[in-house]
Parts: sequence; C-alpha cells; structure tokens
Amino acid sequence: MSAKNALITQTEFRRRTGMTASGLRQLKAEGFPLVGKRVDYEKAIAWVETNVDQARKDQWQSPSLNDLRRRREQLKIEAQQIELEKARGELIEREAVKRFISERGRLERDSWLAWVSAVSARLAASLGLDHRRLSGTLDAEVRMQLRHLADKPIDFIR
Repeated sequence: MSAKNALITQTEFRRRTGMTASGLRQLKAEGFPLVGKRVDYEKAIAWVETNVDQARKDQWQSPSLNDLRRRREQLKIEAQQIELEKARGELIEREAVKRFISERGRLERDSWLAWVSAVSARLAASLGLDHRRLSGTLDAEVRMQLRHLADKPIDFIR
C-alpha cells in the first residue's frame, strides 16, 4: 500500500484537498466512502471526481476565516512597519519628494540661465567675439538643453 493509498484521517483528507469540515460533512451525507472513521485517499478522490461538480470543488479552495484573519494581521503588521520606518525617518512622503524634485529642477534651471549671462561677457572678451551674439547663442543652447532634460520622464515618480 503506497502512502497515498493508506487510510488517512478525515482531517488529513480535508487538508490535502483544501476542503472545509462542513464540506466533508455534506459529502458524507451524500455517500462519501469511509473505512470506519478513516478515508481511503484514492477511493475518496475517485468518488469526489465522479460525484462532485467542478464549481463545488472550486469553493473548497476559497480562503477560510482563519486565512482571512491571518491576512488581516499581516496587513496590520505591514502598516505598523511602515509607520515605524516613517518615525525613524527611513521613509518620506511621495509629495515631499515631488516638491523637492520640482524645486531642485527650478533651482538648476535658474542657475544655468544665470550662468549664461555671467560667463558670456568673460568668454566674449577672451575670445574676441561680440558679447551680444555670444550671449544669445549660449542662451539658446542652454535653453535647448534644459528643454531636452525637462522632456525626459522620471520613471520612479507615479
């Protein structure tokens, strides 16, 4: 007799099949085969395949009340861990990050635009070029680069 062929307890049969206690009671009322108070696993599976429709079998796999309670407790633990990480300063709010990135972007944009006017006079003098023409060209190039950078999406912010 193989391990699957051996007689097992009704509880073990329910564990293997994912069936509830009330589900097994209903099957016993319909003629589910027992050997005393034990279950011949192979005969029982064959009986279930023959006598129980698929929709009913699918219901056996739905989560039990204990499964739902366990999941609820896991979610509570996860929420408490998030709160603890926030309190420790390990997590920050998404909106705060978005504000920081926007402010940093404006700061860098303004800095680059100011750089053009600050450096164009020195460059024009050292290269012997027209200051207005050099300043206009540098300004256009810097603005084009800033537009290019602004068009790149930041994937990690949703």
